[in-house]
Amino acid sequence: MVDSLTTHRSVESAACIAASEPSPVDQEKVPSSVNHLKSLLALLCLIVTAPALAQLDAQTMRRDLVDMETRVHREPMQVLEELEAAASLFDDVDSETQLWYLLRRGQAHNALFMYEEFQQDIERARSARLSGAGPELVLWLNTYAGINEIRSGELRRGIEILADVVEQALNIDAQRLYVFAVQELAFTRGMLEQYNTSLQELQLAYQVALKLEQQDLIAMVNDAYAAVYGYMGDYPRSIEYSMKALESFQKLGYREHVASAIQGLASTFRYSGQWEQAERYFQEYLRSTAYAPGESRLYYGNYGLALTFAEQGDCERAVPAIGLALGYDGPEDYDAELLKELAKCEAAAGNIEAAQVAYEAAASILGAMPELEGTSWMLELDYVRSIIAFQSGKPEQAYEILDVYQRSYIEQMDQRSSNRMNMLRAGLESERKDLEISLLERQAEVNRLQVESHQSANQTQRYLIILVVALCLMVLAGLMFQWRSNRRILALSHRDGLSGLYNRAYTFAYLEDVIPRIAVESGGLSVILIDIDNFKAINDSYGHPVGDSVIREVSNMGASLLRNRDIMGRIGGEEFLCVLPRTTSEQCAQVAERLLAAIANHRFKTAEGEEFSVSISIGIADYDSALKNADQLYARADRALYQSKASGKGRITAFTPSLAPG
Repeated sequence: MVDSLTTHRSVESAACIAASEPSPVDQEKVPSSVNHLKSLLALLCLIVTAPALAQLDAQTMRRDLVDMETRVHREPMQVLEELEAAASLFDDVDSETQLWYLLRRGQAHNALFMYEEFQQDIERARSARLSGAGPELVLWLNTYAGINEIRSGELRRGIEILADVVEQALNIDAQRLYVFAVQELAFTRGMLEQYNTSLQELQLAYQVALKLEQQDLIAMVNDAYAAVYGYMGDYPRSIEYSMKALESFQKLGYREHVASAIQGLASTFRYSGQWEQAERYFQEYLRSTAYAPGESRLYYGNYGLALTFAEQGDCERAVPAIGLALGYDGPEDYDAELLKELAKCEAAAGNIEAAQVAYEAAASILGAMPELEGTSWMLELDYVRSIIAFQSGKPEQAYEILDVYQRSYIEQMDQRSSNRMNMLRAGLESERKDLEISLLERQAEVNRLQVESHQSANQTQRYLIILVVALCLMVLAGLMFQWRSNRRILALSHRDGLSGLYNRAYTFAYLEDVIPRIAVESGGLSVILIDIDNFKAINDSYGHPVGDSVIREVSNMGASLLRNRDIMGRIGGEEFLCVLPRTTSEQCAQVAERLLAAIANHRFKTAEGEEFSVSISIGIADYDSALKNADQLYARADRALYQSKASGKGRITAFTPSLAPG
């Protein structure tokens, strides 16, 4: 800003410039902190000399704004005061400089938890003339617009904006912007339980951040990792990443990010039921944000404390804290969480009408957010409703609601488990890619040595070739070892530990995958559902080790009677499912008859040599075009199995339309 003043500077401006421009010799001797102080004093001096600043060169002003980002995070209040004092200087500059001014002012408001002012700055910038602005500046503004949409509850719109920024940032090679947008996007997708996508995107962003060697970006990605793992229920890993982010932000002096990491730790301790730690860190969050005038920090701090009290059943402290949090302006989906806990507390106190009002308010908020459909945010509404019903003297209704909630909760846990497996595979793939990158780096180094030693003796060249071959063999051996390890881990993840058959998740995933191919190829598809009769009596009479032995023997006999392309999985305690692609109903019945006979004719033995027999009941069903998915095909086989059980056990029943539920 200083060098662009015209030659008609005032005496005061000249003095400011002299104070801010040390000679080259001085620059070598004076510490950078002193130079920074001089620059700051110069800026304040220039603000006072407004007539001279009116002639300031816009390009220099823009450069100073671009370079201001680090200060925004370290001293947001001071930066905001400087920008507001110099606001009149930006009235007559070009549109791009004005946009940079609004962006930096918005970032300062954001760092001070003044979210309403932040939103106004970004909206004003985006409504201005963007045609002359650089593409990266426009994308930065769009990124913060996406953040504003998410804070206002428009999750889908916010995700769309951020995803578009990520794509365009890659196109223009704006790597810092790319990492920043990805970690914001991953945080929101993690909240919507899109864990696999979040982790994959964060892994790519982390690699870019490492390449850029920018510690603040690495810390932001770690903070986002912590949030996603916290939502997944992987609390130790969430705490580990939060601690990494907190340490980095403390070293950088990024105050709002320090607070964010502390809040993340507090939330994870709350999720994991470590109430004392959660309360301590939420209190620390409020202390760490005391520098900021914005009320949003008070909302998030009291929100965390309120949920911490409520989730440990301390309604005496929870209800006042909920009221305090709701008195501030916060995200609607967060308000819904507070209202759900308020409904529980009011129901426990016998205030059914107040509980119903709080519940309906929460349901209304979440119902207006279709992005949350199927997530735990919506699922917990049924749990709250069951509590209200029970406290209202309607135990049967409460049980029915709670049963629906528990079934949905179990399905959600199964999905989370699947996501963790995908995460593991992604991690293994990442390690393999790291080896490949290492190989390429070593190869590049060898090539450099070959170029430098081109005029060396042939023997030196032979040594280099041998070195390259050795390195290639080493890396190839490492890759082979990794590949085999991956296969072993993958196989273990698909197998049931007791029977050695495929587990429930893999069996149903295979069935879901094979149905579309069967539909296209017009081949047959049948399933055989098997249940060991009176299995509880076997355990009661001979003991659980004998019961386990029966499961293993039935599994071995069943698998031996199937073709190579058929699979058999253990999907319950004593329940098995066989999937037979390209099989007609007649062929399926023949296989079922062989299974029934083989088990009936087999003599099972206890460890003491006592023999006993076992029977099985079988239900079979065939795929047809009326079925939409694997669950419907399984339901038919289950109805047939139920009929076999009801008809005396030890028999086979094929599904017919008459067995369909009325």
